[in-house]
Amino acid sequence: MLDAIAQDLRYAIRSVRTNSALAVVAVLSLTLGIGANTAIFSLINAVMLRTLPVSHPEELLQVTADMPQISTNPIWQQIRALAAATTRFVSSFLYGVKPNDPVTLALAALVLTAVAAFAGYLPARRASRLEPMTALREV
Repeated sequence: MLDAIAQDLRYAIRSVRTNSALAVVAVLSLTLGIGANTAIFSLINAVMLRTLPVSHPEELLQVTADMPQISTNPIWQQIRALAAATTRFVSSFLYGVKPNDPVTLALAALVLTAVAAFAGYLPARRASRLEPMTALREV
């Protein structure tokens, strides 16, 4: 059991040395993913999940006037304002493009398909150049 783990660790270290760029990209992707997940959870936890810092929060009441007014947390108002500004900024680059435009949707699908095909092509091309017995010996 320990021999298998040691062999796996040696293989992992050897793979990282040969594909250092791939290792850097993988570590950066994990770092960004974990950081984004932590930031989003912290925001949701602070705004929605935590109870209010009062002794009996279930006894709180909201007093409003008869006017239809939306009362929200100031953080959500800032987020909405930022989202609206970002939407206006991005839409300025997309002059004349509608959300359900079939040409835009087809081009987006084509670009995503091309990126996926290219991402799969490079490892497949590299693997096809290896001699099978050499690849099996390295494992």
